[in-house]
Amino acid sequence: MGLFDFFKSKPSPKAVKGNPVNTVSVSPKPQVQIEQQPQEVPSLQSRLQNCTPSKKGLYPHEILMLAYAHTYKTNGNTFQAFWTYKYSVLKPQSVLDSLVNRGFIKVGGVKGCLEKLKVSEIKDLLTKANQKNTGKKAELIERVLDSYSNEVLENMFTVRYYELTNTGKEELAENEYVQYLHRHDYLSVWEMNFYLHHDNPSHLDYRDIIWREFNKQSMEHFKNWDFGLYRNTRLNMYSFLVEETKYKSALHHLLEVVAFDLSGLGNGEKDLMQNSFLRDKRVEFKMVNFFFDEEEAVIPPGIINYMKKLYDVLGMSENEFRQYVYEDLATIKIHERVFSSEECANILLSLLGIEERKIKNSKKVAETRLKAMLSV
Repeated sequence: MGLFDFFKSKPSPKAVKGNPVNTVSVSPKPQVQIEQQPQEVPSLQSRLQNCTPSKKGLYPHEILMLAYAHTYKTNGNTFQAFWTYKYSVLKPQSVLDSLVNRGFIKVGGVKGCLEKLKVSEIKDLLTKANQKNTGKKAELIERVLDSYSNEVLENMFTVRYYELTNTGKEELAENEYVQYLHRHDYLSVWEMNFYLHHDNPSHLDYRDIIWREFNKQSMEHFKNWDFGLYRNTRLNMYSFLVEETKYKSALHHLLEVVAFDLSGLGNGEKDLMQNSFLRDKRVEFKMVNFFFDEEEAVIPPGIINYMKKLYDVLGMSENEFRQYVYEDLATIKIHERVFSSEECANILLSLLGIEERKIKNSKKVAETRLKAMLSV
């Protein structure tokens, strides 16, 4: 946030003659009004039966409300659908009222209302006050506060937004798992609350528990031959490791994603070598999907972008990175695959511009290998 620009020349005595603006309305974004709970959504009471409140006495849905409180007004709110479908909260306004009564949030001041305005609206206020209307939004807001008397501003903004008290800020900081899982959906906040308080003999924090659950999911998906789900879990693990700046481990997990993307395996694809009809159909399907264009990239562009970012942040030389990719992919064992580990490395490094283009040759060799399976 930049330094505020306080101007010495203002209307005296800190007021604008008359009242150039009677009201300022902020059009809320379209949201879904919650009225009744769908039958398939559990009741909040049933969720709370196995839930442990925080040290300050709040449950996950109340903690999340602290994070959203500054977006809601003291009246006339509409609320997002996730309050019902993810948190079983039928009356979000009552949660806000309760948090006010318990000292976690309070009614905000005029500045909070100004922060919700568009820059063009703030500039209009400055123009009407004969004040300079250029600069960053934070500067413009401070200029409005200095250009109008408190009485005029109070009349302009009769409906306020909520803001956190110090107690509310502490509560959010102490329970950051709620906001994190609301954004990421690796687990529900209800599951995490249970794991933290009822299944946690080693006193793991929420990130350690997420990692534990990732490994459980990986083992379960692999056991059930759900290789598409396994691949997606490993991609989540890559993202999680990047957040923790564990880039070398993140690279391994991303290479595993590449290996499965180039394996041709999906969910439920067991070893069907003994069933020639199913085997041939699957081989034909893979040939259509992998070999319709000899030069076509067969790794999703998003994965290539992730790989480029890792390459940059790791600071490896091309030779070091090339060697790591070949060696690491060779350790990833897959029972059936379209491309060998070496071919996977050739394709990946070609797309990264680290290896000379070998996609065409790698595809040709793999296609010949698959065709040979059809003739068996």
